[in-house]
Amino acid sequence: MSNISKKFHERKERVKLAMCKSHSRICLTSDCWTSINQEGFICLIAHFVDASWKLNNKIIVFCKMEPPHIDLV
Repeated sequence: MSNISKKFHERKERVKLAMCKSHSRICLTSDCWTSINQEGFICLIAHFVDASWKLNNKIIVFCKMEPPHIDLV
């Protein structure tokens, strides 16, 4: 378990560093959906272009939404 936590924090720091090194703007998008068993979820994603002109998409947060949540579909 401690190894997973260590890997998470290492990856988090790498993402933060990559976003800081980017000279482009960072765009945020969110997505909400309801699973087949009626559980709601939300995800926040950062999009940016790195120095190599490669588009990067990084999940900032992914979490379950407690009811009540609205299914728009």
